[in-house]
Amino acid sequence: MSLTRRWLTYLAERSPPAALLFIGAGISLAPMAYRRSIDWALLAVGTTGIFGLLVLMRLSDELKDFEKDRVIHPERPLPRGLLTVAQARRGMVVVSLLLVLLAAVGSLCWTGLGGTLLAIAMGYIWLMYKEFFMGHGLAKEPVLYAFAHQLVVFPLYGWTGALAGENLFESHGYLAWLLYNFGASMTFEMCRKLDPRAHKLQGTYLHHYGRWTTAAIISVFAAISIGGGIAAGHQAWLLPVQVPLVLSVLLIPLKPGKFKVIEGLSMVSAAWHIWAPASQWAFSAWPMR
Repeated sequence: MSLTRRWLTYLAERSPPAALLFIGAGISLAPMAYRRSIDWALLAVGTTGIFGLLVLMRLSDELKDFEKDRVIHPERPLPRGLLTVAQARRGMVVVSLLLVLLAAVGSLCWTGLGGTLLAIAMGYIWLMYKEFFMGHGLAKEPVLYAFAHQLVVFPLYGWTGALAGENLFESHGYLAWLLYNFGASMTFEMCRKLDPRAHKLQGTYLHHYGRWTTAAIISVFAAISIGGGIAAGHQAWLLPVQVPLVLSVLLIPLKPGKFKVIEGLSMVSAAWHIWAPASQWAFSAWPMR
């Protein structure tokens, strides 16, 4: 199999382009929804940049988890030899250089803040890859570890808003959108790791905190997403996905074997949070067509 084919296989398995482009388009359309105007060039650049950032994040995780995956997930691309560790590292460098180029384009064609936030998002991903130069110390407290990693949401989601116009950050609604997406992303991050039968090496939240405490922590971040949605005026769009997710959290202590239900609801919720501004804008504009 050629190297190109191996990379395409890797992307299909670990960074599905359709899913990443869907996320990138939703994030890029959010600032346009607040401005009630589409900039097609910005949409293309924003979606491409977010795609690259998400690929970079996944590659860093694949490398960080390589030794653990050799035991727990030998079927994944790196442990089974689809790509070597060296090739994955080179891939990170190539993606990073392309993102630097994109940051320069963003700064020259739109705003300096937009390009700077893209560069900050890249830098933060590299810090995550290096575990903030703390070794395994941060991983000893899983919630703090997840919290530190999910902070990347703010520059990752916000750089396209800065490209659309720096004064967008004066908008209460846009800031609330960033906040409720942070809450939804953190909730999803925890909800996707609730398998009570998971290998001890995975160090899940259930292993560390137990069922009730894990459920309580998830509820806190779900509450942040609900509060942010209300602050943004998007509660009519978000509560239909937020309420079922919050109720499903009770399954963690009561029926832990239903963890897939919680994971699925959190995935739908996270996606819907990203697309809420664009969806609301499209719905409000529909009768005028």
